[in-house]
Amino acid sequence: MWCIIALSHDLGYPLQKVDSINEQTRKMLRQYAKVNLQDLNFDVPQQHQFINNFILTFISSQTIFEDEYKQQSRSKQRKLPDKERVFRTHVQAKYYLKYSKSLEDFEHGIFSSILLMKSLTYFLESDFDMDELKPLDYQDAKQCAIRREILRAIACHTCEEIYHIRPDTLGFLLILCDELQSWGRPTFEEMIVATAILPTARLKEYSLQEVDYELELPGDEKGLYRQTKGLFKRFHKILRVAVDAPERKFICQITVKSKERLPDIYKFRFEAEKPKVQFMKDGHSWDPWKQQSNLLAEEELGSNN
Repeated sequence: MWCIIALSHDLGYPLQKVDSINEQTRKMLRQYAKVNLQDLNFDVPQQHQFINNFILTFISSQTIFEDEYKQQSRSKQRKLPDKERVFRTHVQAKYYLKYSKSLEDFEHGIFSSILLMKSLTYFLESDFDMDELKPLDYQDAKQCAIRREILRAIACHTCEEIYHIRPDTLGFLLILCDELQSWGRPTFEEMIVATAILPTARLKEYSLQEVDYELELPGDEKGLYRQTKGLFKRFHKILRVAVDAPERKFICQITVKSKERLPDIYKFRFEAEKPKVQFMKDGHSWDPWKQQSNLLAEEELGSNN
Protein backbone atom coordinates (compact mmCIF):
# COMPACT_ATOMS: atom_id res chain seq x y z
CA MET A 1 0.00 0.00 0.00
CA TRP A 2 2.70 2.47 1.00
CA CYS A 3 4.73 1.74 -2.13
CA ILE A 4 1.81 2.73 -4.39
CA ILE A 5 1.11 5.84 -2.30
CA ALA A 6 4.74 6.98 -2.22
CA LEU A 7 5.34 6.49 -5.95
CA SER A 8 2.09 7.91 -7.32
CA HIS A 9 0.87 10.67 -4.97
CA ASP A 10 2.08 13.48 -7.27
CA LEU A 11 0.80 12.14 -10.61
CA GLY A 12 -1.76 14.94 -10.84
CA TYR A 13 0.77 17.70 -10.17
CA PRO A 14 1.01 18.97 -13.80
CA LEU A 15 -2.72 19.79 -13.82
CA GLN A 16 -2.29 22.02 -10.78
CA LYS A 17 0.48 23.92 -12.57
CA VAL A 18 -1.40 24.74 -15.79
CA ASP A 19 -1.58 28.45 -14.91
CA SER A 20 2.16 28.59 -14.17
CA ILE A 21 2.91 26.82 -17.45
CA ASN A 22 0.83 29.39 -19.34
CA GLU A 23 2.65 32.29 -17.69
CA GLN A 24 6.12 30.88 -18.33
CA THR A 25 5.23 30.11 -21.96
CA ARG A 26 4.05 33.70 -22.51
CA LYS A 27 7.28 35.07 -21.05
CA MET A 28 9.39 32.83 -23.27
CA LEU A 29 7.56 33.63 -26.52
CA ARG A 30 7.69 37.39 -25.87
CA GLN A 31 11.45 37.19 -26.33
CA TYR A 32 10.99 36.13 -29.97
CA ALA A 33 8.00 38.09 -31.22
CA LYS A 34 4.64 39.42 -30.31
CA VAL A 35 2.38 36.43 -30.75
CA ASN A 36 -1.26 35.70 -30.15
CA LEU A 37 -0.94 32.80 -27.73
CA GLN A 38 -3.98 30.85 -26.64
CA ASP A 39 -3.63 29.59 -23.09
CA LEU A 40 -3.77 25.94 -22.22
CA ASN A 41 -7.19 25.28 -20.73
CA PHE A 42 -8.17 22.26 -18.68
CA ASP A 43 -11.77 21.47 -17.90
CA VAL A 44 -13.22 18.18 -16.69
CA PRO A 45 -15.51 16.93 -19.49
CA GLN A 46 -19.13 16.29 -18.58
CA GLN A 47 -18.89 12.60 -19.46
CA HIS A 48 -16.10 12.21 -16.87
CA GLN A 49 -18.25 13.51 -14.03
CA PHE A 50 -19.89 10.12 -13.48
CA ILE A 51 -16.69 8.23 -12.71
CA ASN A 52 -15.30 11.22 -10.79
CA ASN A 53 -18.42 11.20 -8.63
CA PHE A 54 -17.99 7.47 -8.00
CA ILE A 55 -14.35 8.00 -6.99
CA LEU A 56 -15.34 10.80 -4.60
CA THR A 57 -18.00 8.52 -3.11
CA PHE A 58 -15.57 5.61 -2.87
CA ILE A 59 -12.79 7.47 -1.03
CA SER A 60 -15.36 9.15 1.26
CA SER A 61 -16.87 5.84 2.35
CA GLN A 62 -16.57 3.85 5.56
CA THR A 63 -16.89 0.07 5.81
CA ILE A 64 -19.09 -1.02 8.72
CA PHE A 65 -20.87 -4.14 9.97
CA GLU A 66 -24.39 -4.57 8.65
CA ASP A 67 -25.81 -4.60 12.20
CA GLU A 68 -24.16 -1.24 12.84
CA TYR A 69 -25.62 0.00 9.57
CA LYS A 70 -29.05 -0.87 10.95
CA GLN A 71 -28.16 0.77 14.30
CA GLN A 72 -28.44 -2.52 16.18
CA SER A 73 -26.08 -4.20 18.62
CA ARG A 74 -22.80 -5.40 17.11
CA SER A 75 -22.14 -8.03 19.76
CA LYS A 76 -23.44 -10.86 17.58
CA GLN A 77 -21.30 -9.80 14.62
CA ARG A 78 -18.17 -9.83 16.76
CA LYS A 79 -18.76 -13.47 17.63
CA LEU A 80 -19.23 -14.54 14.03
CA PRO A 81 -16.33 -16.05 12.05
CA ASP A 82 -14.81 -13.71 9.45
CA LYS A 83 -16.34 -15.65 6.55
CA GLU A 84 -19.86 -15.07 7.90
CA ARG A 85 -19.56 -11.35 8.55
CA VAL A 86 -21.57 -8.99 6.34
CA PHE A 87 -20.49 -5.40 5.66
CA ARG A 88 -22.00 -2.23 4.25
CA THR A 89 -20.37 0.96 2.98
CA HIS A 90 -21.50 4.26 4.40
CA VAL A 91 -20.60 7.57 2.70
CA GLN A 92 -19.24 10.15 5.14
CA ALA A 93 -20.72 13.47 4.04
CA LYS A 94 -17.93 15.67 5.44
CA TYR A 95 -15.28 13.74 3.55
CA TYR A 96 -17.33 13.90 0.35
CA LEU A 97 -17.74 17.68 0.56
CA LYS A 98 -14.08 18.30 1.39
CA TYR A 99 -12.78 16.11 -1.43
CA SER A 100 -15.28 17.73 -3.83
CA LYS A 101 -13.87 21.14 -2.91
CA SER A 102 -10.36 19.80 -3.44
CA LEU A 103 -11.40 18.67 -6.93
CA GLU A 104 -12.86 22.11 -7.71
CA ASP A 105 -9.62 23.73 -6.53
CA PHE A 106 -7.59 21.49 -8.88
CA GLU A 107 -5.48 20.08 -6.03
CA HIS A 108 -3.10 17.51 -7.43
CA GLY A 109 -3.76 14.94 -4.68
CA ILE A 110 -7.35 14.25 -5.72
CA PHE A 111 -6.36 14.22 -9.40
CA SER A 112 -3.67 11.63 -8.63
CA SER A 113 -6.34 9.43 -7.01
CA ILE A 114 -8.66 9.84 -10.00
CA LEU A 115 -5.86 8.97 -12.42
CA LEU A 116 -4.98 5.81 -10.48
CA MET A 117 -8.62 4.70 -10.33
CA LYS A 118 -9.10 5.18 -14.06
CA SER A 119 -5.77 3.76 -15.21
CA LEU A 120 -5.14 0.66 -13.11
CA THR A 121 -7.28 -2.46 -13.39
CA TYR A 122 -6.54 -3.15 -9.72
CA PHE A 123 -8.63 -0.12 -8.72
CA LEU A 124 -11.27 -0.63 -11.42
CA GLU A 125 -12.05 -3.98 -9.79
CA SER A 126 -12.88 -2.35 -6.46
CA ASP A 127 -15.95 -3.78 -4.73
CA PHE A 128 -18.44 -1.29 -3.35
CA ASP A 129 -21.84 -1.66 -1.71
CA MET A 130 -23.99 0.30 -4.18
CA ASP A 131 -27.41 -0.86 -2.96
CA GLU A 132 -29.23 -3.11 -0.50
CA LEU A 133 -29.21 -6.19 -2.73
CA LYS A 134 -25.63 -7.36 -2.28
CA PRO A 135 -23.64 -6.47 0.84
CA LEU A 136 -19.91 -7.14 1.02
CA ASP A 137 -18.50 -10.29 2.54
CA TYR A 138 -15.33 -10.24 4.64
CA GLN A 139 -12.84 -10.58 1.76
CA ASP A 140 -14.62 -8.02 -0.43
CA ALA A 141 -14.77 -5.56 2.47
CA LYS A 142 -11.06 -6.03 3.15
CA GLN A 143 -10.13 -5.38 -0.50
CA CYS A 144 -12.44 -2.36 -0.57
CA ALA A 145 -10.73 -0.92 2.52
CA ILE A 146 -7.23 -1.45 1.10
CA ARG A 147 -8.01 0.36 -2.16
CA ARG A 148 -9.92 3.12 -0.40
CA GLU A 149 -7.11 3.84 2.07
CA ILE A 150 -4.56 4.12 -0.75
CA LEU A 151 -6.66 6.60 -2.71
CA ARG A 152 -7.77 8.50 0.39
CA ALA A 153 -4.21 8.99 1.64
CA ILE A 154 -3.17 10.39 -1.74
CA ALA A 155 -6.19 12.69 -1.97
CA CYS A 156 -5.90 14.06 1.57
CA HIS A 157 -2.22 15.04 1.39
CA THR A 158 -3.22 18.23 -0.47
CA CYS A 159 -6.61 18.68 1.21
CA GLU A 160 -6.03 20.74 4.35
CA GLU A 161 -9.75 20.63 5.19
CA ILE A 162 -9.21 17.01 6.31
CA TYR A 163 -8.12 17.10 9.96
CA HIS A 164 -6.01 14.29 11.42
CA ILE A 165 -6.54 12.45 14.69
CA ARG A 166 -3.70 9.90 14.70
CA PRO A 167 -0.08 10.22 13.52
CA ASP A 168 0.13 6.62 12.27
CA THR A 169 -2.42 6.85 9.44
CA LEU A 170 -1.22 6.62 5.85
CA GLY A 171 -2.55 10.10 5.12
CA PHE A 172 -0.65 11.82 7.94
CA LEU A 173 2.48 9.79 7.20
CA LEU A 174 2.37 10.93 3.56
CA ILE A 175 2.01 14.59 4.60
CA LEU A 176 4.98 14.27 6.95
CA CYS A 177 7.20 12.46 4.44
CA ASP A 178 6.22 14.87 1.66
CA GLU A 179 7.24 17.83 3.82
CA LEU A 180 10.57 16.25 4.78
CA GLN A 181 11.33 15.32 1.17
CA SER A 182 10.46 18.75 -0.24
CA TRP A 183 12.88 20.45 2.15
CA GLY A 184 15.52 17.76 1.88
CA ARG A 185 15.94 17.80 -1.90
CA PRO A 186 17.73 20.58 -3.84
CA THR A 187 15.96 22.66 -6.47
CA PHE A 188 17.23 22.75 -10.06
CA GLU A 189 18.92 26.12 -9.40
CA GLU A 190 20.65 24.78 -6.29
CA MET A 191 21.95 21.74 -8.16
CA ILE A 192 23.81 23.82 -10.75
CA VAL A 193 25.36 26.18 -8.16
CA ALA A 194 28.07 24.29 -6.34
CA THR A 195 28.26 26.83 -3.51
CA ALA A 196 24.51 26.86 -2.82
CA ILE A 197 23.49 26.32 0.79
CA LEU A 198 21.00 23.47 0.80
CA PRO A 199 18.19 23.03 3.34
CA THR A 200 18.31 20.03 5.65
CA ALA A 201 15.50 18.11 7.33
CA ARG A 202 15.82 15.76 10.30
CA LEU A 203 13.12 13.56 11.83
CA LYS A 204 13.86 13.39 15.55
CA GLU A 205 10.86 11.37 16.78
CA TYR A 206 7.96 9.54 15.16
CA SER A 207 5.67 7.47 17.37
CA LEU A 208 2.06 7.25 18.52
CA GLN A 209 2.91 9.69 21.31
CA GLU A 210 5.08 12.26 19.53
CA VAL A 211 6.04 13.61 16.11
CA ASP A 212 9.08 15.90 16.12
CA TYR A 213 11.18 17.15 13.23
CA GLU A 214 13.65 19.95 12.59
CA LEU A 215 14.42 22.06 9.52
CA GLU A 216 17.46 24.21 8.77
CA LEU A 217 16.71 26.60 5.93
CA PRO A 218 18.84 29.08 3.97
CA GLY A 219 17.74 32.64 3.27
CA ASP A 220 17.39 36.01 4.95
CA GLU A 221 15.09 36.92 7.83
CA LYS A 222 12.05 37.65 5.63
CA GLY A 223 12.51 34.48 3.59
CA LEU A 224 12.85 32.36 6.71
CA TYR A 225 9.71 33.91 8.17
CA ARG A 226 7.62 33.35 5.02
CA GLN A 227 8.62 29.69 4.71
CA THR A 228 8.03 29.10 8.41
CA LYS A 229 4.63 30.77 8.41
CA GLY A 230 3.39 28.68 5.46
CA LEU A 231 4.55 25.44 7.09
CA PHE A 232 3.10 26.28 10.51
CA LYS A 233 -0.19 27.45 9.01
CA ARG A 234 -0.64 24.11 7.24
CA PHE A 235 -0.07 21.98 10.35
CA HIS A 236 -2.18 24.32 12.45
CA LYS A 237 -5.09 23.66 10.09
CA ILE A 238 -4.80 19.87 9.82
CA LEU A 239 -4.44 19.57 13.63
CA ARG A 240 -7.25 22.02 14.44
CA VAL A 241 -9.86 21.40 17.12
CA ALA A 242 -12.58 19.19 15.63
CA VAL A 243 -15.35 16.76 16.56
CA ASP A 244 -13.00 13.86 17.33
CA ALA A 245 -10.22 16.03 18.81
CA PRO A 246 -10.48 14.40 22.30
CA GLU A 247 -9.26 11.16 20.70
CA ARG A 248 -5.89 12.72 19.85
CA LYS A 249 -3.16 11.46 22.15
CA PHE A 250 0.05 12.83 20.64
CA ILE A 251 2.35 15.86 20.54
CA CYS A 252 3.54 17.42 17.28
CA GLN A 253 6.55 19.73 17.29
CA ILE A 254 8.33 21.44 14.38
CA THR A 255 11.51 23.49 14.77
CA VAL A 256 12.82 25.81 12.05
CA LYS A 257 16.36 27.21 12.22
CA SER A 258 18.50 29.31 9.91
CA LYS A 259 21.52 27.98 8.01
CA GLU A 260 22.73 31.55 7.53
CA ARG A 261 23.68 31.98 11.22
CA LEU A 262 20.62 34.07 11.92
CA PRO A 263 19.60 33.95 15.59
CA ASP A 264 15.92 33.26 14.86
CA ILE A 265 14.55 29.86 15.95
CA TYR A 266 10.86 29.19 15.26
CA LYS A 267 8.85 26.44 16.95
CA PHE A 268 5.39 25.02 16.38
CA ARG A 269 4.04 22.81 19.17
CA PHE A 270 0.70 21.04 19.29
CA GLU A 271 -0.38 19.30 22.49
CA ALA A 272 -3.42 17.05 22.24
CA GLU A 273 -4.13 16.84 25.95
CA LYS A 274 -5.62 20.36 26.30
CA PRO A 275 -5.66 20.80 23.20
CA LYS A 276 -3.30 23.71 22.59
CA VAL A 277 -1.20 25.10 19.75
CA GLN A 278 1.87 27.22 20.50
CA PHE A 279 3.89 29.39 18.12
CA MET A 280 7.27 30.37 19.52
CA LYS A 281 10.22 32.45 18.36
CA ASP A 282 13.49 32.28 20.30
CA GLY A 283 11.70 30.64 23.22
CA HIS A 284 8.95 33.26 23.51
CA SER A 285 5.32 33.27 22.42
CA TRP A 286 5.04 34.50 18.84
CA ASP A 287 2.20 35.71 16.63
CA PRO A 288 3.18 34.98 12.99
CA TRP A 289 0.25 36.96 11.61
CA LYS A 290 1.24 40.07 13.57
CA GLN A 291 4.81 39.83 12.27
CA GLN A 292 3.43 39.55 8.74
CA SER A 293 1.77 42.97 9.15
CA ASN A 294 5.06 44.46 10.36
CA LEU A 295 7.00 43.03 7.42
CA LEU A 296 4.45 44.29 4.91
CA ALA A 297 4.65 47.76 6.48
CA GLU A 298 8.46 47.71 6.23
CA GLU A 299 8.32 46.65 2.57
CA GLU A 300 5.83 49.40 1.74
CA LEU A 301 7.99 51.99 3.52
CA GLY A 302 11.07 50.79 1.65
CA SER A 303 9.34 50.97 -1.75
CA ASN A 304 8.17 54.53 -1.03
CA ASN A 305 11.70 55.59 -0.20
